[in-house]
Amino acid sequence: MNRRWRAPSPAFVVSIVALFVALGGTTYAATNLPKNSVGAKQLKKNAVTSPKIKKGAVTGAKVKVGSLLAIDFKAGELPTGGLTGLQTVTGGSIALTPNEQNGATANCPAGKKAISGGWDSAGGTFEVKRSLPTSSNAGWQVIVDNNPIATDLTVYVVCANAS
Repeated sequence: MNRRWRAPSPAFVVSIVALFVALGGTTYAATNLPKNSVGAKQLKKNAVTSPKIKKGAVTGAKVKVGSLLAIDFKAGELPTGGLTGLQTVTGGSIALTPNEQNGATANCPAGKKAISGGWDSAGGTFEVKRSLPTSSNAGWQVIVDNNPIATDLTVYVVCANAS
């Protein structure tokens, strides 16, 4: 049995060279590219899909506010029915003496939280410095600088069920 060795065909040689070039290219990318050098500009459109994202890589802090829709959530993940138990509460009126900084607060009943608020005056002029919820969100506070004319200040709060 005398078998002679035959030279490989040109197609076989080209395929072997192509294999090493392909393997060498990915090895180069894996070992020689600087860390964090591939970004959004280098990625093809729709190249990153849900199965390719590491579990836990996208958190609430990384999601742009307002970018999600109700359809993006599973049933029961969003509250339904909106605000309940709406109620407007009038706070006490206070008399402001000329050139005085003062304020007033209107408080929600127990079990409710402030969702909005405002003020009204009975004549006179003043500059509103702050109109905001109290630190506990249980009421609304308005602070004013009174001008030279005495006036009254009444504060209102719109409350909703806290749950």
